[in-house]
Formats: sequence, structure tokens, C-alpha cells
Amino acid sequence: MPLSKYIKNNVFLSSDIKASLVCLLLGLQVAVWYPVLSRSLSDVNTHSLIESQIDTAWQQTQHQAQRIKQLVFSDMPWVQHKVIATLKGLPTQWQVEGTASILEWQHFQETVEEKSALTLRSAVWKRQTNGQWYGRLEMSMAQPVNNRTYQNWLPVRLRTDRFHPNDWQILSTMRNDAHASALISYQNNPQWVTAGIWLPEAGVTVQSVSLQSITLVAIDGVPQTIVTATTGGQGD
Repeated sequence: MPLSKYIKNNVFLSSDIKASLVCLLLGLQVAVWYPVLSRSLSDVNTHSLIESQIDTAWQQTQHQAQRIKQLVFSDMPWVQHKVIATLKGLPTQWQVEGTASILEWQHFQETVEEKSALTLRSAVWKRQTNGQWYGRLEMSMAQPVNNRTYQNWLPVRLRTDRFHPNDWQILSTMRNDAHASALISYQNNPQWVTAGIWLPEAGVTVQSVSLQSITLVAIDGVPQTIVTATTGGQGD
């Protein structure tokens, strides 16, 4: 074989080897750096997503705070409310006060929870002799999120049981000065009662006691009367 042809063939072979080697090296570099670059790109995307979520949450919190400041309960005139703490001009704590039936309180709670995310901090409840409830609630602003967990602010569980007159019996009545008291039996459990006493086992308040009858008020505000010298009673 002529020398010139040998040299020419070796030059081509050397070029092919160099090209293959370069491609191999490039492939190795890509294999080494791809996970790092991919992870860096993923970190950048994750960081951007987190920033976007934080910005959205902050905007929602601001909108909620403004709504709290502007709330008007025109259909619930018994509700008194005010902002009791702020941070950078935004409400962070809210106080509600009023006296109403438990059903009205439930309606108020559902109305508020539908529009705002709140966390109950403290609650003071007092049962009135007329069956209504005085309440003073203090709440903190929470982050507005979808599918919030339902909170029950009410002082008692709403009973759905009907009033059963046969559960009640007046065993004795007596009067001391201007006050009357009665020995009653509820589901065969006797106890002395006077006006204003709350009977949690029955879910009623004793509204009034006379020598002839006792008037009870259920949680839903409906009065019921049981009469002396009868077993059971009559609903009003």
C-alpha cells in the first residue's frame, strides 16, 4: 500500500476517534450535570410557587380583615362587635357580644363562618331566665382556606328531641316570701328548682314557678308548661 494512502486512512481514523471521544465526553458531562441543573430548576420553580402562594394568602388575609372592619348585621340588631387588636392597621382580634336565643346564635355563627376564617380564643356564656343566652366571644383572624374545619362556638348542643310531657311530674310546691320553688321529677329523677335554674340533662331553663304550674323554656326558645297535681304536662 502506498504510504500516502496509509497516512490518509490513519488521519480519517484519528478524526473518527476524536469525534466519538468528544461525543462521549459531552454525554458524560450532561449525565453528571443534568440532575444538578434539573434540581436547581425545580428549586427555582418551587420557590416561585411558594412565593405566589404566600402572596395570595396575604391578599386573602387583607381582604378578610377589611371585611371584618366593615361587617354590618342588619338582620341581627342584637349583635354588637368590635375590633380589639390590630397589626399594621389590620384587625387581628375581634369581639362579639349580645343576648339572643340559641337558634339566633347558631344563625350568626353560620353567617360569620361562611365569610371569614376565625379561631375562637375565649367565650363567656350566661343562660338567661327567659331562655336566651348572653355571650361574649373573642376571636382571632385565621388564614382563609377552602374546606375550613367547622367550629362549634355554641354553649350547648342543640337538642332535636321533642318535649315529652310524661317525662315530667311536679311532686310538691312551696312559697317562701315572694319566691316559689318546686320539687319536680324529670325521668324519675327528683330535684328542687326555682326560676332561672338551668337543667342541662333536659336542655331547658325553668322560666317561672308558681303553686299551680312550672314553665320551662327549651334551647330553641319554645316554652312548655307542666301543671301541679298532674302526671306529665301540657305544651303551650
